[in-house]
Amino acid sequence: MIDIAKYKGMSHIYPKDILALSVIGHSGSISRESLKNFVSENRIRTFEKSLIKKVTYPEKYGSGTRECFVLTNAGKQFIKNECHIEKIVSNGESYHHNENVSRWICQNLNKQEIGSILNERQARDMIEDHLTQYREQGDFERYYQLQEQLEHGKISMPDLIYKDSSTGEMVCIEITTSSYKEADLTAKEMAADELGMTIQFVSAT
Repeated sequence: MIDIAKYKGMSHIYPKDILALSVIGHSGSISRESLKNFVSENRIRTFEKSLIKKVTYPEKYGSGTRECFVLTNAGKQFIKNECHIEKIVSNGESYHHNENVSRWICQNLNKQEIGSILNERQARDMIEDHLTQYREQGDFERYYQLQEQLEHGKISMPDLIYKDSSTGEMVCIEITTSSYKEADLTAKEMAADELGMTIQFVSAT
């Protein structure tokens, strides 16, 4: 039975709460505008009582600032307990990139697809599983090759993986910026290839 008392201001947990907060768990941060795709302004204020907090960061270009929401410690616990996501994305202060990831999810995926998401930390676990399989099968050539690729950054995890509800295929998504070099894109493609998936590159806004 869910102990609602540990989440301040919440007398019930609704499916939209799970959906909204799972997006933050998979992306790391989210804008107020993106969050309102799932829940009302009043519900956001309820989240702010214990599950999320507002952070301000400098604009990528110019002298202004932007605001977004990230998970609190209680929010991270909510993600693990109620959304059943053990590996949460929390990559430092990459707020702008993370916001682009969550915005893409909100604008492009339906509820079923959002529920199928695997984030970059979970993708890493899948690659690690391949290492284990190669070792156990005695395929040491592939084992050492993949290990070397991981250690030297020749394989890099995509931002997220989801199951396309129209095709049933797992698709990798990477949000790119102008700073991406050819080697960066190749490393993402190699991860997708190792996982047996296609990858889609999306330009950040």
